[in-house]
Amino acid sequence: MIRRAFHAIDAQLNRLGVFITDVVSSMWCAVGFAILASLSLPTAIHNGEAAIITWIAQTFLQLTLLSVIMVGQEVQAQRIEMRDLETHDTVIASQWELHRAHREHAAKLDELIRAIPDAQQPEIEYD
Repeated sequence: MIRRAFHAIDAQLNRLGVFITDVVSSMWCAVGFAILASLSLPTAIHNGEAAIITWIAQTFLQLTLLSVIMVGQEVQAQRIEMRDLETHDTVIASQWELHRAHREHAAKLDELIRAIPDAQQPEIEYD
């Protein structure tokens, strides 16, 4: 009973994690984070050069780059998946071509083998 409850909770948490990942790994989220980070830019400008550098490094980059990197990873994963599917299709097509060629060669060998006994039978002379 307790194990089932934990599995149900775990499944819900997994769904929540996937949902959050999908939201954060979007360019819309990156834009939202950039806007959120920009809200504190006037204060950083007012506090001087060190505050601006700190704002860039700790606020803007950390907020926006997280989403941008996740989007980039998703795009790269999709490219790899497409390349893998193309490779798979090429291999399957090659296997079918080899299978077809094998069947043709086997048929030719069968014809040759059937022709051998006819060629090797001695002629019998009847008196």
